Amino acid sequence: MFSVNRLCGEAGIESMLILDIGQEDLAEAALPYKDLYCYGLLESGRVQASKLHPAVLNDTEDIGEFFEMLNKAEGKVDIACKYGKDRTGTYCAMLQALAGASYQEICDEFMRSMTNYYGIEKGTAEYKAVESIYICPLLYSIQHPEIIGNYHKVDWDSIEYKPFDPHDAVYSFLTSYAGIDPGLIDEVIEKITARGRLAQR
Repeated sequence: MFSVNRLCGEAGIESMLILDIGQEDLAEAALPYKDLYCYGLLESGRVQASKLHPAVLNDTEDIGEFFEMLNKAEGKVDIACKYGKDRTGTYCAMLQALAGASYQEICDEFMRSMTNYYGIEKGTAEYKAVESIYICPLLYSIQHPEIIGNYHKVDWDSIEYKPFDPHDAVYSFLTSYAGIDPGLIDEVIEKITARGRLAQR
C-alpha cells in the first residue's frame, strides 16, 4: 500500500480506478490512512472503485462499467486491483491495443506484471509457460469471442498463436461482443492517445 502511494505521488497521479472493491468499502478501509497522497485523491472524489469480475472477458457489463469509469477520470490515471495482473492487466492490454500498441508490445507489457508476480525471468521456460497460459489465450479470446464461456471445449494445445492487429480486434470485441457504444470507445481512445496521460501499474 505504501509503495503504491509513493509511486502515485511521484508520478503525479490525479485519478484512480480501483477494480477489486466497492466505493463504500474502500472509503471505510482507507480511514486509517488519511495522511497518504492517495487518500487525498479519495477525499477529493478522484477515486472510483467498483468490484469488477477478475475473469474480465466473461462479464460484458463490467467491461462497460470500466470504460465509463475511465472516461470520467481526469488527468493521469492509475488503474489497480488486488494483484495488478488479471483485471488491471486485461483492461490495460485493451487500452494499449486501442492506443496503437503492437501485439508483441502488449504481450511484453502484460508479462512484465507476471514476472513481478511470479518472480520469473524473460527467456526462461517458466516465462514461456506463463505467457502461453495467460496473455496468448487472452488475446486469442478477444480475437475469437465465440469461445468465451466455452473454454473447456477448446483444445488449447492445438492452437497456434499468431500476431494480429490488436486495435481492430479489441475495437470489434468491445463494440460487437461487449455491446459498448463506439462513441464511448472513441472518447476513451482520444483520452489515452492525444493527451497521452494514462498511467498504469
